Amino acid sequence: MFRLVHRLLDSQPGLPRRSRLGLLSLLIATCAALAADMESTPRIFEVATWNIWGLPPPLAPGRSWRLPKIHQALRDSTYDVVGLQEVWKGSKHLMAGPRMLLPRNGADSGLAIYTPYDATAPVVRYFADGSGADSFKGKGALITEVVVPEMGEMTFVASHLQAGRGKKASRVRSQQVDELLGWLEAVDGPVVLLGDFNLELRNPVDHAAAERMREAGFTDTAAATHHQEDTHRDGGRLDRILVRGELYPCTVHIVKRPALSDHHALVAKLGWGSPEQCSAE
Repeated sequence: MFRLVHRLLDSQPGLPRRSRLGLLSLLIATCAALAADMESTPRIFEVATWNIWGLPPPLAPGRSWRLPKIHQALRDSTYDVVGLQEVWKGSKHLMAGPRMLLPRNGADSGLAIYTPYDATAPVVRYFADGSGADSFKGKGALITEVVVPEMGEMTFVASHLQAGRGKKASRVRSQQVDELLGWLEAVDGPVVLLGDFNLELRNPVDHAAAERMREAGFTDTAAATHHQEDTHRDGGRLDRILVRGELYPCTVHIVKRPALSDHHALVAKLGWGSPEQCSAE
């Protein structure tokens, strides 16, 4: 801003000194007013994660009509960024659109990110191992940088971890959590992790994996806001929104659309910069 002020003054070499000082004072006052206005405006944005149940029939009936309705619901929403899971190969064409970030090639990760804002081309990373039916897919993480208005660039990650309640499934999940943390360790700035983690915290292996995410600086938004509802129709808080950096959970709620998916959408409002942003909304 000050470069702009100097450039403006330099463009008027014949301007009297008193006029130059007056113009400089006016511009400085205007800049101060703009800065104060930005500080007083709550910097809040809204994100969601949703497993859309994109398996083929008969495993997931009605995919051909359900997914277009989900896509329309996203277009009608005010969400800034949405992480999606189970957008499998046979269902990608039902979710494709100008605001949908999908992997262009590679294994079938089932991941997508929806946002109306400018974003970098997504990068997909694949977990080293999978168990059971998951071994036929390419689960991992879809990573992109999104420019959120008035807040700047942030890293958003959609992820989907190993399903199942057995000992082998929990061991694979634990390894996947470590891989995910390793991929994100060097990322600077705010990070929003949107995923179906399939964690069962009564399972000690899953509980330890969740603790490692906390120790790595990630805040579980539902736990932080004391809003730990089940996110699957059959029970279980499988879906989570985790944040790292100068991001603070304001509110968390679920949106139930049982006709469209076996998972509920998990939605979080996040404040950027300081916890006071939430109370200023």
